[in-house]
Amino acid sequence: MPLSIAGFWLSFINVDPNSGFPNDGGFHLNLPNPATGAFNGIHARLTQTPINNGVYTPATSKSIDHITFEEPEPFTTNKFVYDGDLIEESPGHLITVNGKRYRVPLPTPTEKIKAAALDDDDWVGTHTT
Repeated sequence: MPLSIAGFWLSFINVDPNSGFPNDGGFHLNLPNPATGAFNGIHARLTQTPINNGVYTPATSKSIDHITFEEPEPFTTNKFVYDGDLIEESPGHLITVNGKRYRVPLPTPTEKIKAAALDDDDWVGTHTT
């Protein structure tokens, strides 16, 4: 059964989510398309940026739930890509595991730049349904 990802999420970059301070602000994710998993939303921090190209992939017998999305990096020509597996940490409480936030330079980066961007930041998102 798919997890309920729509709604408000807290976002933590390179810090323990138990710190209580969501240093990357919060996300509001819209309800995913049930057929494709596609979604969008808003990232609220010092500025609000749109969340684009979001995809939620429900668990299968071979993989756990997964989420990925991108947004423009404020005040630059880069974009951020957020990517992580999802688990239900406790009833009604979701958390990303093995999450990363990649900074992708635009226009289209070279393979060398892509490789350098692959482990920018550790990312944890939390959501209570």
